[in-house]
Amino acid sequence: MRINPSIRIVFTSFLVLLSLTLGLVPTAADVPGDAGLAAGDHNCRFWGIVSTGAPAAVIQDHLVNLPNSIENLSPANPDGWSVAYYPDGSSVPIVNRGYPPAYTDPNFDAAVTEAASATPRIAVSHVRNTSSGITPSTGNPHPFERVKDGRHWLMGHNGTIDKDVLLDLIRPDYLAANPPQYGSDQSEWIDSDLYQIFVLQTLEDFNWQVKPALGYVIRRLREEIGPGTSPSTEQLNFFLTDGTTLWAYREGRTLYYLYDTTGTPYSAVASQYPSAAQGGWIAVFDGQLVTMHQDSPPVVEDIEDYFGGTLLVDNYFDDSADSADLRANGAGQDWYESRGDDPSLLTLDETVVGGNGSRKAAFASSASTNAYVSQEFGAPQTGVFAVQWDIYVDEILDISDPDRAGWMLIGDDTDPGRPGPNSNPSERFVQMAFYRDGGGTAGTMDLVARERDAGFAEFTTVASGLNLDQWYTIRVDCNIPAGTYDIYVDGVFQATVTSYNEKASVTHISFAQWNDGAGAFYVDNVYEVTETTYVLTMAVDPEGSGTTDPPVGAHAYGEGEVVTISAFPNAGYEFDHWTG
Repeated sequence: MRINPSIRIVFTSFLVLLSLTLGLVPTAADVPGDAGLAAGDHNCRFWGIVSTGAPAAVIQDHLVNLPNSIENLSPANPDGWSVAYYPDGSSVPIVNRGYPPAYTDPNFDAAVTEAASATPRIAVSHVRNTSSGITPSTGNPHPFERVKDGRHWLMGHNGTIDKDVLLDLIRPDYLAANPPQYGSDQSEWIDSDLYQIFVLQTLEDFNWQVKPALGYVIRRLREEIGPGTSPSTEQLNFFLTDGTTLWAYREGRTLYYLYDTTGTPYSAVASQYPSAAQGGWIAVFDGQLVTMHQDSPPVVEDIEDYFGGTLLVDNYFDDSADSADLRANGAGQDWYESRGDDPSLLTLDETVVGGNGSRKAAFASSASTNAYVSQEFGAPQTGVFAVQWDIYVDEILDISDPDRAGWMLIGDDTDPGRPGPNSNPSERFVQMAFYRDGGGTAGTMDLVARERDAGFAEFTTVASGLNLDQWYTIRVDCNIPAGTYDIYVDGVFQATVTSYNEKASVTHISFAQWNDGAGAFYVDNVYEVTETTYVLTMAVDPEGSGTTDPPVGAHAYGEGEVVTISAFPNAGYEFDHWTG
């Protein structure tokens, strides 16, 4: 649920303070359970759990003992069962399957006991009511298992999707390389098997960025299925796991999740809550994606928040084999050295820097040459979006006044006279760097920004007293229509600044070492902030009668962030009321 409040302050008692929490979502009404539906109405049931070590008693209860356990749902889902789990310390799942209904098969109880005894990080279970394709004699084909990107992916489905729709979305060459696991022709193929093939094809296309990929999957399915047909005739519910994270999506059938911190914390998801009463299980709405990690509460998001595609790829510089590969401009969306002046200043670093031994972009300092590392956004950005990165400044050269280094730029590539994006000042929306008078390799520095119409030596101090030789996480929330961006350092809001240039859209992000703003630094973990962003718009009435904090204009905030709004009347005015 996206809430974009607009607050209007009317001046006609001096200071008013109010605390506004954005993004509150009303508690979901209980969605009626359907454990008692006839077999023909069931279309399978699934369950999953995530924990640092899933409690054995919980697995036994959810799968066997409780009134709506997977076993007790199996009479309405008689076409086989499965129990799968990732043992602690292993990325390879153990998958047990059976064909007799779970409630009649002692092997099901044995498989549950095996999984419970393993105290797994992730476990899933599924009972099937066949609606598409064959019923294998080897047992329930869910979860479908395939190895991609060095990970064992398990996926289960709860519903029916037209196989023609899925085959239209899967490229023939990808289907040939990744054929269905069950059945010899389309009449025997299982829709859920094709569903996983389409999901994995999209994950590969999106460079394994799961949420944007899943957003694309659901968007394309909705488009192909057509308006008014889903979820009444097509059911898209699924679970997906790579052994470290569990994702679950609802569209068409009921879905619930639970976060329990009693004893060893765990998150669970189920088509039907296992207990007789809903209790702490929370209903998921149609169109919501639940993401569950081993050591944190579940995150629930609208899938439509990810319909925009992938903003950035190779967030961790892991796709580059070496420095030459990092500098090269590949055929698709990737990092590359864009300035073409002295690419050797940019290298792929794998040494331990400030405790970070992963791959990262490294810049050497030079007082005579320039180097950039840039990436094109997946699509031009015309509204509000947020990008975050980690940066470590090792050195600022004393070569100019003021002495700045570690340039961070967001803008476009519209000037044909100078190679590469963000290379000409006219191309830049965001322009930031780190300042230390006299330069140096130790001590403190300031984060500074260049605002509208500022000369090269002019800057606005955003955050002072930062340390050289220390990693910082910088986040910018860009508001393109407003021509502003909000800056955060390690999650703490610092300032709203005016963009250096007005832009209708921005297309690239760059980090740069300049010959007249030189220093050595490292960049890592560059990605779009995909949490829900809310826009608060401030205004005063009449115009010019007072000021506000945050100032008049639009400001972006994260889910659940608390914003204190202050109003200050100008001379001759007093505060009257606020609306919004």
